[in-house]
Amino acid sequence: MRLKPLRRSHSVYYALFLCSVLFSAVYLALRRGAGIEGFLFDGGGNYIGDFINNLHYPTHEGGPWFDSIWATFPPLAYTFYYLLNVAFTRANYVYELLAYTLITAATAMMMLYSMQRIFARQGRSPSEATVLALCLLLSGVSIFTIERGNSVFNVMVLLLLAMDLRESEKAWQREAALLLIAVAAGFKIYPCLFGLLYLLEKRYKEAVRLLIYGVVLFLVPFAWFSGVEGFKQFLFNQSEIHSAFRDEYLTSVTSVASFCAVEFGWNHESILTVSKVLSLLLGLGLLACTCIAKEIWLRTLLLISLATLVPGWSAEYMAIYYVVPFTLLAAQEGRRMSGHTALYMALFACIFILLPFGADFQLHQVVSWNMLVCFLGVYLITFLAMGDAIHGFRLAREAHLLKKENQ
Repeated sequence: MRLKPLRRSHSVYYALFLCSVLFSAVYLALRRGAGIEGFLFDGGGNYIGDFINNLHYPTHEGGPWFDSIWATFPPLAYTFYYLLNVAFTRANYVYELLAYTLITAATAMMMLYSMQRIFARQGRSPSEATVLALCLLLSGVSIFTIERGNSVFNVMVLLLLAMDLRESEKAWQREAALLLIAVAAGFKIYPCLFGLLYLLEKRYKEAVRLLIYGVVLFLVPFAWFSGVEGFKQFLFNQSEIHSAFRDEYLTSVTSVASFCAVEFGWNHESILTVSKVLSLLLGLGLLACTCIAKEIWLRTLLLISLATLVPGWSAEYMAIYYVVPFTLLAAQEGRRMSGHTALYMALFACIFILLPFGADFQLHQVVSWNMLVCFLGVYLITFLAMGDAIHGFRLAREAHLLKKENQ
């Protein structure tokens, strides 16, 4: 039976998000706030740890990667952290907290600005973007990411603004989009995948310039961080981190396999071997589906799933990247929608939902109900997007063959 279209394209998302907020409020009220500490990593014992650690790594003799194996950012990121450290925070926790508050507030405002621009480009009201941005910032994954102090939040906003500017009629704005993507890749590496969008759209000159910007911003900063030796240590840290598998998260194929091996007593080595093969197949499938997908939001979603689910070492905050395709989809949807669009909105609601992390809802170590629902949504929306890309390709191919026959 065909579903009747709903009157508002965002109604499913807002309804589910509101239910999650009300449930969380009632849960915390009944427990007199017990469980709220679950929103903080290690119960608050390592508050904004990612931000503070990365402020300190660059001051190590020889460069950041020699301080800790957890120092895995490219040198452009550590150049920023180093300058912030020596010019402002100077290893003073109060100043570090102030700096982080200012940076996060500015990033949140830039997120709102970017979303309003994207909505306005589609003829939508800025107030719709404001409401959506507020809900996204109040979601569990946003709270976790902001508390961690991880730069993935800042990088996501750079990509969000780039996705708007790249469609501009002004040449300087399109060039700014290239620089924003290159800078984002200089902080987190994964955004380099967005260069594929330019190749698929046959914007080859821009793709070449993006490659040049990316290479320069990636390699040049090694000059003041031990040069070749720093580069070698950077690669070593990357290798060590990505060869590890975590069973306390559900954020990648290998982490799910490791989790299941621990929970059900399966042979760990065999399961991880199988999961590596599945990760490779999923990665190839996502890459292929990105190439055949037609809509920009769908391509973006598939690329983000590739960066999130395939690498063995992936944390919960990776889900924050899904703000980008969600914004692109929400901006282009009209006032009515089909049941298919409603399904996408429901899955995005699962990703950007708010549920308590408290002890009563703890599954295994740090695997909470919030993480379970969030990444269940991530896996389901990924497979739905892959199916849509394949279906769209088949329809386009059939239409092309039919057109040839008619000629």
